[in-house]
Amino acid sequence: MATEQDYQRKITKTLEENNAYMVKVITASKKGVPDLVGCLPITKEMAMEYFKTHEYLGLFVAVEVKTPITMNNTSKLQEYNLDQINKAGGSAIVAWSTNVVEDMLGEIYGNND
Repeated sequence: MATEQDYQRKITKTLEENNAYMVKVITASKKGVPDLVGCLPITKEMAMEYFKTHEYLGLFVAVEVKTPITMNNTSKLQEYNLDQINKAGGSAIVAWSTNVVEDMLGEIYGNND
């Protein structure tokens, strides 16, 4: 009999075959967080079709938090994962202050001063 982990692997593989960036959540800071989270790239046309039945379309956001002293100390693996999220249509950054996050939000919402 297949286990939940077997299904998680199959589901992750299916999504990754469609260029999704997927992560299995092991520990979360909130209860009830899904087992798998990810970012699935879609076209503008797909988004417009989605808006016919939904008011909002979410954007996957990832933040690698550093201090001002360590802001340039991302590992190759961290850089790779941030790049994969961006390639999948998400917004992934390294932040060492709320100003960096506010800049990202300005780019997303179009009010970057």
